Amino acid sequence: MLSADSAEVKRRCWEFWPSRPELKSRYLFVCDPDGYDVEIIETRGRDGVGR
Repeated sequence: MLSADSAEVKRRCWEFWPSRPELKSRYLFVCDPDGYDVEIIETRGRDGVGR
């Protein structure tokens, strides 16, 4: 779940950018301390509900 991932990123004090609210897709773009850029994407089922 994206909210749990967001909480973990905040806990670790990593720099991140959430998706823009007007976009249908939900994601976090994270820059971790080792210099890796990671995109965490929330998938949606057929009913449109995030998983």
